Amino acid sequence: MPSGTTPAARRFADYTAPPPERRGLAVATTLRPFILVTYTADPARLAARLPPRLRPLTVAPDPDVGPRALVSVVAFVNTRLRAAALPWPAFSFPQINFRSYVVDAATGHHGVWFLHTMLGSAVYLVPRIFWHMPWTRARIGLEHQREGGTVRWHVTAAGPAGPVRLELAQDGQHRRESPALPGFPDLETGLVSLTHAFRGFYRRRDGRLAVNCVWHGPIPVRPARLLQAELPWLARQGLVSPAVQSRPYSVLVADAIDFTSYLPPTVLS
Repeated sequence: MPSGTTPAARRFADYTAPPPERRGLAVATTLRPFILVTYTADPARLAARLPPRLRPLTVAPDPDVGPRALVSVVAFVNTRLRAAALPWPAFSFPQINFRSYVVDAATGHHGVWFLHTMLGSAVYLVPRIFWHMPWTRARIGLEHQREGGTVRWHVTAAGPAGPVRLELAQDGQHRRESPALPGFPDLETGLVSLTHAFRGFYRRRDGRLAVNCVWHGPIPVRPARLLQAELPWLARQGLVSPAVQSRPYSVLVADAIDFTSYLPPTVLS
């Protein structure tokens, strides 16, 4: 199997059809904020973790280094998570995902591969028990403070994939800038690949492969600056060394995004 797949040009217009009907066990929430810190990683190491039908999505931001896979830490607060067809009961809690980016050889679609997910709520038991999703509980903090025109975010977590410590800042200049995503054919392809993937693959606790489908509009991300990063779990997995954690590929932030998850997940094999 090739160690990676470089994405062809992708456009938001190809992925912005009206959302599927909210029915069954679909849940809706608003992610507020949405923080996405991405690193490059060895595609061969990532490929060794993937099922045969998935290949790492790769880019070459530095031609002298060659193709690299991408791994992200995603932090957000689920605000009013609820059944999509009902206004209540609703739950709010923080969540941290460790994820990588893949191409499904069976369909050609891009998606994400969940390496680990931590929830700051006992709600994690529902997907863990009913759909064997390998989610765990953690003590997660996600706070922000404003200093003049600058917003600082502090993300902490203590749990199975912890400790986690991220500090980032976004000033007025950042909010006026477009992100830089080197190695993609163009910026839009990079944004579609990193922020607009509707298929989330994972290995169930019983070893089977499953996919969870979601829907959201284009996420209005803007760049931010990483001030501090401590992610020992990524180092233990051999994906992002401590020396590299202070030098991310990109740091992107959005204030809020409405999000729908179509449950239950589909078992693929």
